[in-house]
Amino acid sequence: MFRNRESKERKIIQAIHDEFDSAQDRLLIQAREIIEKSKVSIVKATDTENLASRLTAVGFKSTPIVKKAEKTITKNKELTRIMVRSSEQAELIERYKMSYPFQKFLTEEELDRICTKYGLIHAPVENYIKDIPIKNLMEIEAAKPLSHEDKLYDYTVVNITKFWRGTPDSVKEMFKGDVRYEGSETSGKPAEHVLQAMVQERGINYTGYVFHTATVKVVNVQGLFICAPPSHFDLKNLSKETKLGFHKVTITKVNDPIVYRYCKGGIQVVSKWGLEASDPGLLNEIEN
Repeated sequence: MFRNRESKERKIIQAIHDEFDSAQDRLLIQAREIIEKSKVSIVKATDTENLASRLTAVGFKSTPIVKKAEKTITKNKELTRIMVRSSEQAELIERYKMSYPFQKFLTEEELDRICTKYGLIHAPVENYIKDIPIKNLMEIEAAKPLSHEDKLYDYTVVNITKFWRGTPDSVKEMFKGDVRYEGSETSGKPAEHVLQAMVQERGINYTGYVFHTATVKVVNVQGLFICAPPSHFDLKNLSKETKLGFHKVTITKVNDPIVYRYCKGGIQVVSKWGLEASDPGLLNEIEN
């Protein structure tokens, strides 16, 4: 009975490790596919669009030709934005593979997907209450530090509860729910300033105020974090509001910690272990 349970647990742990190890290449393939599909889908300027531009120039802004051209232009802008974002992600992954060959890269979305699938949560290592195998401690200590350009700064999340009067629907749609922004260039700048910049980046022609009332919170992503079952943590000092990994899931109790750090674009896995955490000979025990 015990051997069967241990064998099943090892299989689950291996499956989790495989998902973390393969995510980097899967994300790279996915980004390249999106780039190619976007290139094919983007419609080049046509005689219809040129005619629509001429009609608009002399005041005919509501004709069927103009409306059709506007839809095409909007679609092309969105496809271009997606293509640029995917190109940036592909370049980032390629660079990380060269600069950090021993730290696998994942996006935060992929991290959450894996955690949800296997009933894990993620939180700062200071909240982890179990033992750490010595070999993993050594692996963590030996990990190549992130360069300055690859570090992820604490990010800000804005939730708009009341929009400014006159805010167009396209902007309201853009800022539904939590809106996140990050980077040193946003440090010290008011949320409204950054959100207006985001509107302009999307190509939306609106320069007014975005919100009347909003909640703003800063999320700390410095240091190391760890994925593990909830029972491996003391969570009393953490907030469920900060995207630190609390999910309503069915919990499978598997001893499978994954240590990671945040970086630009996502996270990097620093170390992982499984059943060896229950072997006294491999543990880093702290004597009181």
